[in-house]
Amino acid sequence: MILGFLVERFMNNQEELHIVDIASGTGHLSATVKEVLPEIAVMHHLIEVDPVLSRVSVHLANFLEIPFDVYPQDAIMPLPLEEADIVIGDFPVGYYPIDERSRDFKLGFEEGHSYSHYLLIEQAINALKDAGYAFLVVPSNIFTGEHVKQLEKYIATETEMQAFLNLPPTLFKNEKARKSILILQKKKSGETKPVEVLLANIPDFKNPSQFQGFMTELNQWMDTNRPKK
Repeated sequence: MILGFLVERFMNNQEELHIVDIASGTGHLSATVKEVLPEIAVMHHLIEVDPVLSRVSVHLANFLEIPFDVYPQDAIMPLPLEEADIVIGDFPVGYYPIDERSRDFKLGFEEGHSYSHYLLIEQAINALKDAGYAFLVVPSNIFTGEHVKQLEKYIATETEMQAFLNLPPTLFKNEKARKSILILQKKKSGETKPVEVLLANIPDFKNPSQFQGFMTELNQWMDTNRPKK
């Protein structure tokens, strides 16, 4: 739900949105985003390689009466879609086995299998319109490790990083499994600009006072960096 709220805050005053959900699984992330955008006409495109999960997302869309277009394909392969206003995704962590395809990416490794979550980040940016936004659920430790400089260079070159928000630890079985929300804007010359990146911990939703403190911090950041038009 928090990711949907963030989408709503960033995309104020929009009447229509084209949203692509990469590695969409059962479609629950798209469903929660749509739930907080009831007044906006949203075109949802979901990409999921697992045929079982793809069918589940179709059933979910029918049950909730949400117009999902589901593409049962590898999310790292070329996407048959127009560029989107927003890309969302809760990315699996691991290695991508098709090295020939990985070499088409700036975040592909020269030797061995590349990280699938790195490739999905690049695929998300490629799927965006210029100045579009990606709201991505990624490992909290994504900015550590052997290949982090390659990731940091890509993000600095191709995007304006907006925020890195750690999800509450109570949602995960251990710290190693913890995830965060990474918000990126695809660069566009003359339109996008660097902002002070919002780094914050999202408190447990069951703690109203702490969560209100986070909301105050977010609202202050929005007022400074994304004033309403």
